[in-house]
Amino acid sequence: MVDPVEKPRTQPFSQTVAALIGFLTCVPLSYLFFFMAIILIEVLGSEPMSRSSFMLLFVVHVLIIVLVWCLIGFYIYFLFKSDFVKQDQKALWAVVLFLGNMLAMPVFWYLYIWKPAEEAAR
Repeated sequence: MVDPVEKPRTQPFSQTVAALIGFLTCVPLSYLFFFMAIILIEVLGSEPMSRSSFMLLFVVHVLIIVLVWCLIGFYIYFLFKSDFVKQDQKALWAVVLFLGNMLAMPVFWYLYIWKPAEEAAR
């Protein structure tokens, strides 16, 4: 049975904003690989990391942690304010975004932010 009164969907983000959100979403995962490479180089290298390099890495690490928490907040807020996600999937997505954040956020971005923005641009 089709509901004659369909709720209007919230407007998706523009493709530019969706792409920016996607870029910010990919930064922590990219940083993870960069950080692991730096640690591997440090373990295998003969010289210890300089103090200034360590401080720079520490500051970048803290900024990435803050970015991840901001992204988690954004995605959970978007999840519950948007009607792109089915109501019965919202609680599951909230848990997945909170616990598997760096891996789950790119998937959620593609399914619920990029695809609606892409469809709206057509």
